[in-house]
Amino acid sequence: MSKLEIVQSADEPGSTRVFVDGHDISASVASLDLALAPDHAEVTMRMFVREGDFRHDSVTTYVDQATAESLVALGWTPPGVTE
Repeated sequence: MSKLEIVQSADEPGSTRVFVDGHDISASVASLDLALAPDHAEVTMRMFVREGDFRHDSVTTYVDQATAESLVALGWTPPGVTE
């Protein structure tokens, strides 16, 4: 399981950093929601997609290297990569 850290260094926009297993993914995170239940926490992150090809029957998205590294840190396996 990955370790998620949310660190706020000041009370101003841009001062919050998001780390997954020590890897700073802040530049790739568009927003983050945290829901706390009595028995677990749920985190929903929205990542930036810089480019996309949107057609009526399919969607192709392109992510920059920082976003791809962030997703891999969260457990994503990129298409075409075998484990």
